[in-house]
Amino acid sequence: MQELTQYQMSVFTTLLLAIALAQLAVISLGRGWIGNLPVESRRWLIQAHRFGGYIGLFVMLLVSYTCVVYLLVSFGSARVAIHSIAGTVVIAAVLAKIVITHGLPRFYTALPYFGIVVFGSVVIIWISSAAWYFYYVGFQ
Repeated sequence: MQELTQYQMSVFTTLLLAIALAQLAVISLGRGWIGNLPVESRRWLIQAHRFGGYIGLFVMLLVSYTCVVYLLVSFGSARVAIHSIAGTVVIAAVLAKIVITHGLPRFYTALPYFGIVVFGSVVIIWISSAAWYFYYVGFQ
């Protein structure tokens, strides 16, 4: 696999943030937290949320793989340390959501909390990587 450039990784991380924002809107509508949609529409949105999660997982794993295999950045700054910790947290929270969804129905009530952790971690990752890159290096 060819190494992604930092610019490409920043673009993929921005795509991941966009997916996370869309996921937040879709699940909020699907669960009835906002809006008042018919039950059938809400079921469809919940399935769309699951499908979008798999797309987000693919993008996340692509960027994570590149970070771990090609960059191997040390904890030289607080930004890098926070970014690395948030990356670990997001992967753990996504895996927990998948495990709960596919086999632990008694923990379904915890899914929104894991979703909040995933969303917050993605925002932290974006701020500490893509936003930082675009601000200090610029669009190339």
